[in-house]
Parts: sequence; structure tokens; C-alpha cells
Amino acid sequence: MSLDINLYAEHPDKYIELQNLRPDYHAAIEKTVFLSLKYLKNKEKISIADFCGGIGNVTKKISKQTPISKATIIDINKEFLNIAESSGIEAEILEALHSDIIDIKLKKEFDLILLVFAYHHIPDDKKRKYLNIALDGLKENGLLVLTEIYLPNQYITKKYYEKLLEEIPVKNLLLENFLQETADSTEFEFKVAKEFADKELKSLGFREIESIRIWPLDKTFDSNIGTFVQIFTN
Repeated sequence: MSLDINLYAEHPDKYIELQNLRPDYHAAIEKTVFLSLKYLKNKEKISIADFCGGIGNVTKKISKQTPISKATIIDINKEFLNIAESSGIEAEILEALHSDIIDIKLKKEFDLILLVFAYHHIPDDKKRKYLNIALDGLKENGLLVLTEIYLPNQYITKKYYEKLLEEIPVKNLLLENFLQETADSTEFEFKVAKEFADKELKSLGFREIESIRIWPLDKTFDSNIGTFVQIFTN
């Protein structure tokens, strides 16, 4: 089992603390919350499904700022879901579904579906099914938020994480080791080019309404490489 899985599985709070040192991760989470609220501001109450939602950190942030009728956190790790259930997510109904996301069948009942740094953990041959599951669960004119790191090949992946390590102001050996293993992983990381994801989403009928590149902010890489928050509707 990789350090990535071990760190999150055994110390999820520490994992989030370390991730928040990253300029790509922290800014992306904050923008995910901001844009979700921006596009759902006219709804009195919202229903959320959080795919591979772990301890429900993003859903919790949203729940502190808008009323939620139902929040469904889906994850393959039961311990994460136990933490999510006791974390203070404010929802009339809080549902924790213990399952591989690929095996889930959803009713068309969600205003918002969150795919936050999860798409790249889905093997490429299952990515379309993953997006289809989200499509099946979205209400008409629902909102899909895809927060993702797009890296087209292993060379660019290594360069991305090298730059990331250089720009983290607080040096931490555990985080450095974690990021190095993430860059090298071929068993838990299945990153793709942004063009790949965009093509899949468009072919399924999703329409992009906003896309923001979070990091890097300079021109080190092509404009389609890096961490993005994308907003889609059906």
C-alpha cells in the first residue's frame, strides 16, 4: 500500500493539514466551495453527492454556508465515512454510502455532484462510467464540479510535482515524500490530459459553464496543464 493511501487512511486530519500547505490543493478547495455556492445561490436548499468524498471535508465547508436538504458522501473506506458522519456536516439528511464509486447507482436527485481530486484515481477505462454515474444522479440543470490535476504524461507529471515542491513555503519531509510518491505512482494515480476529460464530458452531454486554472499561475506549462476547477451542467 502506498504512502498516499496509508497517510490518508491512518491519519486523515494530518493528510488534510499537509495538503493545505500546497498552493494547488488549498486554493482549489476554496474555489470549489466558492463556485458551488455561486451557481446554486438561488436555491433554497440543495442536495449534494460527494464522490470519493472521504471524510466529507468539502461538503462540510459548503454546509456551513448554505442549507442542505441531503448530503450523500460516497467512499470505499468505511473509517472515512465514520469520520464524515461525526464531523459536523449540517444537513437534514446525511447519508454515508460505503461502496466503490463505480458500483453505485444513483437516483436523479442531486443539485450538486462533487468530483474533487477523485477523477485521477479512476482507471482510464472506467472514467466514462464514473462520469455516467454522476450524470445519472444529477437533476435537470444540476451542477457538476470537477476539481482535478490535468497532466498528460509522466514527464510532465514529474515536472509539475518538482515545481510544486519548490513553491511550498513550509518544508515538510512527510509531505515531500508523499508528493514524490504521488508523482511516481502508476497504481493509484491515473492522471490524464484535460483534453481527454473535456472530450468525455462533452460526449456525455455535459456543458461547461466555467473553468478556472488554479495552479500554476505562470507559464511554466501549457494552458491546459495544471490544477483546474471546472463547472458543468447537464
